Amino acid sequence: MATIHSLITDTLGLGAKKTIVQELWAKDSAVQVEAYQPYFCYYETECRRLRLGISKEVWQSSTMAATTHEDILHIVRTLSLERDARRPDVRALLRLKFPNAQDLAINRSIDFALRVWLMLNV
Repeated sequence: MATIHSLITDTLGLGAKKTIVQELWAKDSAVQVEAYQPYFCYYETECRRLRLGISKEVWQSSTMAATTHEDILHIVRTLSLERDARRPDVRALLRLKFPNAQDLAINRSIDFALRVWLMLNV
């Protein structure tokens, strides 16, 4: 099973799910991951949708800047801390983590992070 540092294409393990719940909703370490099963069904479906029709090499290199579950959490943290920032400002902050990423790849990563964090299709 995948850890938080695994590719988004990898299925999440229990520890990774626990970390995601703690990060996204500021839950304590005693969180019961089973209660979030519908959310992880959604999360994993969204991750699978990223791969449809795209080879793994192309997906990793150009479609999104974020490639791991940790990358997604980093983007959510950035958005949460900089909630008044506009997209160009958020992109500039994320460029520190993804220095070689194109704007489109960062934008797609932001959109994906928002979608799995807020469960809204942006």
